[in-house]
Amino acid sequence: MYRTDQYFVRSIPFFAPNLAFDDLIQVEIDDETLYFNDLIKPSNNSTLRVVFFNNDIKCIEKILTTLESYLCGWEGFVGRHYYAINIPKKVNYILVKEFLDGKSGFLDY
Repeated sequence: MYRTDQYFVRSIPFFAPNLAFDDLIQVEIDDETLYFNDLIKPSNNSTLRVVFFNNDIKCIEKILTTLESYLCGWEGFVGRHYYAINIPKKVNYILVKEFLDGKSGFLDY
């Protein structure tokens, strides 16, 4: 049973470096606004933030499609080249990292 001040993270965090998709967190509620307070139970997923230096949309799409083939999820800003990548706990993190390392000069994370 979960309390009303506990929530699962249901989107891939862009700017929260210590959180990942599906983590269980506790929040403080102030005037109907939720503020992160504590990590209750980690999901054991990993999050990488990727920035693309090239405007070649087809290359970006190809990289994102490859990440999807590794069972990774992603979210991005429309019109920007910044993406948050979810690496599920069942996925080999090293494999994803090696793939992205092979794209250095085109992206960073």
